[in-house]
Amino acid sequence: MAGSGGGRRGINNLWVLAGGYLIYLGISLLYGACRGTASGGVLSFAFGAGFTAVGGALLLREWRNAAPRRDAPEEEPPAPDGGEEGEA
Repeated sequence: MAGSGGGRRGINNLWVLAGGYLIYLGISLLYGACRGTASGGVLSFAFGAGFTAVGGALLLREWRNAAPRRDAPEEEPPAPDGGEEGEA
């Protein structure tokens, strides 16, 4: 199978959506805990901080997977097919 030897490349949109939702949920819990509208203030604050941290870690991981690696050699662009004689 082509591309199976070098590890995962690109962004997996499901992890990006999950990370964004966890950040949104965490901030909502933190906001409710700080304003005093949450029923369990300390637990809401703790889970809000945890969800925000995990969501940020998911987004950071996908950001790093999408970035080109510096240790990998750069691929040369393919040569144009026109202009050479002798090819049929």
